[in-house]
Amino acid sequence: MCKSQGAPYTQTTFKVVATANNAYYINDPVKLEGATGLAERVTASSSTLLGIIKAPYSNSNGQKRPLTHSLPTNGAYLTSGKAGFVEVITDPRARFIAALDTSASAGLIGRYIGVTAGAPNASSGLSGYGLKASTVTAVNNRPFQIVDISDFEKAVYGRNTDIAGDAGVVVKLANALIS
Repeated sequence: MCKSQGAPYTQTTFKVVATANNAYYINDPVKLEGATGLAERVTASSSTLLGIIKAPYSNSNGQKRPLTHSLPTNGAYLTSGKAGFVEVITDPRARFIAALDTSASAGLIGRYIGVTAGAPNASSGLSGYGLKASTVTAVNNRPFQIVDISDFEKAVYGRNTDIAGDAGVVVKLANALIS
């Protein structure tokens, strides 16, 4: 999470069922699964998002239980086929730094963009999702809107130059379901 236009940002806990057969990592984008009110990992780039996972939890007799690291091999993530909970940042005011799969320029600011799934990092428990540049559009039909180039990228490359591949950009939820 990068910053928020109000403090504190809104977060909500959602249940995850074992039949979802998805692993849930920190920073994964999630959507609402059907009409059940459960969180489901995003697979399609055009999905309207609930938000971004802040923390996954195991299910201990219906209660949230923090996951623990088993270093150096296993981070704190909810494995596939396990019931649990995810704490999701749902606030449309929240801003996130995300990696773009190509170079970035100021011309991307204000545009809408979809996601692409990459390999998660099981050692750290962090998501493998990034932003897919080929999905950029001026039409609000993508899950994120690019609001800025990350401060780090501007410091390294300057404000008026293209930023090299795997650039960091700042995004917000474009069509938040909960506010």
